Amino acid sequence: MMQIELQKHIASLSSEEFEGFLSNINIIPLLTIDEEIELIRRIRKGGSVAEQAKELLVKTNLRYIYSVAKVYENPYLSIQELLVIGITGLIRAAGKYDETRGFTFISYAVWWIRQSMLNAILKRRAEDK
Repeated sequence: MMQIELQKHIASLSSEEFEGFLSNINIIPLLTIDEEIELIRRIRKGGSVAEQAKELLVKTNLRYIYSVAKVYENPYLSIQELLVIGITGLIRAAGKYDETRGFTFISYAVWWIRQSMLNAILKRRAEDK
């Protein structure tokens, strides 16, 4: 699984720290479409620039990933775990996104975010049986 530092940080937070983290995600400014496209191009190029671009792309889309995670909240995975898993979906989408098709990035990424969360829920559910 692709992991960035932010995922490791979120996964390591206590419940109280996670609540504080969530209250801060709304103050992160959103990117313009052009800024998103530039970050995605950097991610495709790879290297250390790509890692920084992934971090920024994820940070600016955290509130959206969180809103999807709330929909998929369940007894098998916590919101915190779903947020970390959703980040993986967003990063996967960034590697496959084609800006020439006319869709905004988040419109494309939603499928990957949901797919990552649903697969993780089904996997955990199967393990618990």
